[in-house]
Amino acid sequence: MSPTARANYLHETERVARHLGLPAYGPGTDAAIVGYCRDEVARLAGGHGLPRTVDQLLTQVATCLSVEFFEIHSDGDLKRLRDRFPPDKEPAILQVLHELDGDVDAITIRRRSPEPWDCRYLAVINCRGKHYYRRYFTKWHELTHLLLEGEQLTLAFRTTAAERPDPGEVLVDKVAAVLAFLPDIVDPHAARCLQQFGLSFESVDALRTAVAPEASRQAAALALITHAERPAWHLRCQTSLKLNEKRSLSDPNAPTSTLEPKLRVMEASPNQAAKDSGIRIHPWMRVPESGIIAQSQELMQDLSGTEPLNSWVTSANGPIGKGQLYVDCLFGGEQVLALASLADS
Repeated sequence: MSPTARANYLHETERVARHLGLPAYGPGTDAAIVGYCRDEVARLAGGHGLPRTVDQLLTQVATCLSVEFFEIHSDGDLKRLRDRFPPDKEPAILQVLHELDGDVDAITIRRRSPEPWDCRYLAVINCRGKHYYRRYFTKWHELTHLLLEGEQLTLAFRTTAAERPDPGEVLVDKVAAVLAFLPDIVDPHAARCLQQFGLSFESVDALRTAVAPEASRQAAALALITHAERPAWHLRCQTSLKLNEKRSLSDPNAPTSTLEPKLRVMEASPNQAAKDSGIRIHPWMRVPESGIIAQSQELMQDLSGTEPLNSWVTSANGPIGKGQLYVDCLFGGEQVLALASLADS
């Protein structure tokens, strides 16, 4: 996050904190907002206590906030949406039909003419193409907006874009990531999965099955690594040019004949232990040619094993650390997903 983006994010978290009646005190404000939303979800769960899975919690919180989800998987679902909510009663449906394209995850409207037994809000969830794998998190994102804005929801019509650099959306994503895998429900299952399968995609799938079958594998993996005691990373790797090399392609005067795509880290998500360790695997970093991830891509199959951490090097500072790295890979055609963690000495 750039200094400007960071400053805008802090400004937004302080604004939201003041709206919620929380103290606004700089860098720790977002943690206070997350805590507020966790408490609010527990309150909504009421005297019955938290359910067994976060899927069930999602349904429970949506009911309490008077939100109905409507999933769009095909053009037939768009017709069903229009038939169920005729534009003469809900004019915003026409705008939903117009704007729900490949760049939009969801659109939430405040209904104009609900019956007394109807939900006040309608969240239309885009489940087509790539959006299908984000549908679970997208639902929590929409609920988080209501938790933070409540009855003072500023817009009767709100679009959630797939790409959302706006600081307010970044904050909502941060809160939603916690609620989607609420520690109060997930912690015991995550501990059991890690003990049984270690930090692996087998463990990720077991966690999904136990608490959030609708969640994507990536979302479950990001939740799981937060429970790993050792430094751990979730990586998405793909053959690509470096960022500056990609930019040079738009310059007609720049030489491009020597440019050669390499297997690189496109996304790197560390857990807190990895951040504290000072070992940094960063986007655009070259993946070791002799490592497990490169072998997974070459052989086009899932692989796992250990490799020396000092084979991971940066052009400026050399090896990023010492010791052994355990890597579990999931081959996905154009990309390789990997869970990497420091192995026992």
